[in-house]
Amino acid sequence: MNLKKRKFSSKPKSTEQNSTNLIKAFVISKEGDIAITGNELGQVNLWNLLEGELVDTIIDVPSLSNSQEPAIKSGVCKLILSNSNVFSVIASNNHMVYVYDIEMGDVVTEFTEHQSPVKHIHIIDEKILTSDGFTQCKIWLAHSGQLLESITVDCQILGLSPDSKYVVSGPGENM
Repeated sequence: MNLKKRKFSSKPKSTEQNSTNLIKAFVISKEGDIAITGNELGQVNLWNLLEGELVDTIIDVPSLSNSQEPAIKSGVCKLILSNSNVFSVIASNNHMVYVYDIEMGDVVTEFTEHQSPVKHIHIIDEKILTSDGFTQCKIWLAHSGQLLESITVDCQILGLSPDSKYVVSGPGENM
């Protein structure tokens, strides 16, 4: 195992008072060469782990406010990277889910159907399974954002089998 000590610091682009800019989500590629971090201000950064350097800020999640006044951006709550490292999925506290194409450097699509922040994300080939952690599970096409299916089921816990054939969900109660 090759362990290197690196400090990842996610600094805000602007100076907003009383913000701490804590990293709230983190994912590492299966090869261990890249990482993606998301902070509480909605900034998502792509890192080169071999060099320990920031490669790019890939997205700034917009705020919930549509007004002209400046607002604190919606923080990132979940991140996942596809097995092929071609795209990442970013969920924010503003109930939005973004699919980011790493090779092209753009947000490909946004999912807007959730009524609360997404708690679970799983990638199944070119499909994405999301859940709000309460009763809504949704299946999307990754590159178009088309909603394929919406399922109402207890999904406080949600798991995917290694072969992606089975999804298990439940209320998370101690029974």
